Amino acid sequence: MRIAGRRAIAVVALTWALTACTSGTPHVAPTPRSASVGPVVSSVAVPGCSAASAPGRQLPSGLAHLSPVPGPPFGVAVTADGRWSFVSLLPMGSRGAAIGVFAGTGSASPRLIRQIPVSGQALGVALTPGGRYLLAANGSGATVIDVQAAEQGSGNAVLGTLSSGGGGQADGAIEVATSGDGRFAFVSLETSDKIAVFNLQQALASHFRTSGFAGYIPTGVAPVGLAVSPDGDWLYSTSELRSMSELRRAEHQGSLSLRLAGGQGTLAVINMHKAETDPAHAIVSTVTAGCSPVRVITSANGGTVWVTARGE
Repeated sequence: MRIAGRRAIAVVALTWALTACTSGTPHVAPTPRSASVGPVVSSVAVPGCSAASAPGRQLPSGLAHLSPVPGPPFGVAVTADGRWSFVSLLPMGSRGAAIGVFAGTGSASPRLIRQIPVSGQALGVALTPGGRYLLAANGSGATVIDVQAAEQGSGNAVLGTLSSGGGGQADGAIEVATSGDGRFAFVSLETSDKIAVFNLQQALASHFRTSGFAGYIPTGVAPVGLAVSPDGDWLYSTSELRSMSELRRAEHQGSLSLRLAGGQGTLAVINMHKAETDPAHAIVSTVTAGCSPVRVITSANGGTVWVTARGE
């Protein structure tokens, strides 16, 4: 797939978790486009859902070290200097949701310093540019945490909540991303089939007397992953299924696994600047992205976008 953007030509490559497409991706000569037109996305054929796996060499042992955490972890964010890590911990037993604060020890074993309780169920986490605030997807928006206060153990680390005013936990906030300048926040609402847009700067300035909710970006079924291009121009979003028709077909067959892992999903390219002012019309293009795509990241130069498709 090829995306010709305002500042660079971005080639979208799909990678399937534990699998691979053996057909390869054909070379396509880039065609520059003007900023007013936006990115042009052309899609290659995507194989159907398959359990086939690609051969790979055995990696040497010792590349990974597992550190225990006090409860089921979901998301992690690491400060730019690598000294601090923040892990969202799902509720377990009588313990509610929390953000685990880990300090780097100069080794492969970060040390848990403290836990910051949060209401609801904190899931995906992200740091704002510069690392001043930590956002944790929660309910119909996100919990906002002061990073310095969290590191120092201050009792007022939780600053407030971004809420789109929907059904709370029923909205299924799952991942969060911020604009390149840190002024806006975007939260994927998995069970509501949309992305909530917040003016984070406005919410902070009002001390959360207003949530800064700016509107919704409509998506495919079950949006999950969010990633911002390095130049801050584009927001990439995955949806697990292309349409409600696939969801209804899965429900008719009585299989939840089909909803989560049995249909082709999509990758949407969103104009970041338009999303801040006109969210409902911010999607520039959408392409098929494999079987139940979830997480998404970009390469350091923005030339490649990687998507995990957990239904493969």
